[in-house]
Amino acid sequence: MKINRHGQARVLSEKEVQAVLKKGFIDAKYQALFQAMLYTGCRVSEACSLRTADVYELDESGSVRTVGKKSRPRYVVQEVITFRRASTKGGISTRSIPVHPALRACLESFPPGGVYVFESTSPGTAMLRRTVDYAFRAAFKTCRIQGASTHSLRRTAITRLHASGVGLRTIQRISGHRSLAALQRYIEVSDEQVSAAIQLL
Repeated sequence: MKINRHGQARVLSEKEVQAVLKKGFIDAKYQALFQAMLYTGCRVSEACSLRTADVYELDESGSVRTVGKKSRPRYVVQEVITFRRASTKGGISTRSIPVHPALRACLESFPPGGVYVFESTSPGTAMLRRTVDYAFRAAFKTCRIQGASTHSLRRTAITRLHASGVGLRTIQRISGHRSLAALQRYIEVSDEQVSAAIQLL
C-alpha cells in the first residue's frame, strides 16, 4: 500500500469506489474523470489528454453531436474511446477501449469541455495532472481511504479484470503495458484468491 507517496497505490474495493463517487466528489467533472480512469484502466495523464473528438461523436460540421432538447442535450458517446499515441506513456501506440455501460451513462450526462473532454479553467487546455492529483487526494481523505492515489484506478481496473479470469494478453492490450512483466506488477492477489487456488489442487 502507498504510504507518504511511496509504494504501490491501493486497489479500491467496490464499496470504496461508491464512497468516492457519492461523498468524495461533488463536481461532475471529477466524477466523470474518476469513472473514465476506472472503466478504461488508463493513466491519469491519458485521461487528462482525452480529446472530445475521441470520445464523443461529431456531426458533419465537426461539432459534438447532441440528442434531445437544446436546454438539456445528451452528448452521444462513441462505441470506443481512443487514446492517441502521443498521449500514451512512451508514445508506443494508439489504443481503443470499448465503452463500459456505466461509463457511457456518466459521459452522456457530462458536458465535455471544448477540445478536451476534461479541460482546465483555461478553455482549450487539458487539465493538469497535479490538479487531478490534488482533487483525488482530497476525495480519498474525505472518504478515509488511506494509501490511494490517481494510480489506484488503473490498478483497480487491472486487478478486477484479472480476478474475473481475463487473460493477461487481453489486459495488456487494454492497459497498454509494454510487457507482461510490467503488467503483472499491477495485479493484486487477495488471500481469498490464494485460498481458492489451493482448493483446486
